[in-house]
Amino acid sequence: MIAWFGFEKRWRDEVCRAALPVVEGRDLPAWADLDADATWSRFDRVAPPALRRAWRVTVWLITLRPLARRGRPRRFGRLSAAEQATRLTTMAAHPSPAVAQLASLLRLVVCVAYLGDETARQTVTAWSAP
Repeated sequence: MIAWFGFEKRWRDEVCRAALPVVEGRDLPAWADLDADATWSRFDRVAPPALRRAWRVTVWLITLRPLARRGRPRRFGRLSAAEQATRLTTMAAHPSPAVAQLASLLRLVVCVAYLGDETARQTVTAWSAP
């Protein structure tokens, strides 16, 4: 598998931040607080090649799809947080099963990557402790 280019890493982090927004009133680390390099290094080692390829396609699709819209086309990372949330919600309800599945893949990979971070995992585990 080809290593992610710098711009792809930025796109991936933009998508992840939008898919996992900060929750007010919770002591959860934000996506930006995680050790993304370690998380993605582990993902690249253990995820099957087909999953890694699908994840990369998902990041590209989410990032570039807003450029095809009328009006003021912008890359996903340049949209407001509300516009990003709308895009992700629309993608999940898309009539094309392939696009809807990529939205599911997005949620799955982001959650697994988030909980793969030691700080995030310890915080979530602390909630369930008696």
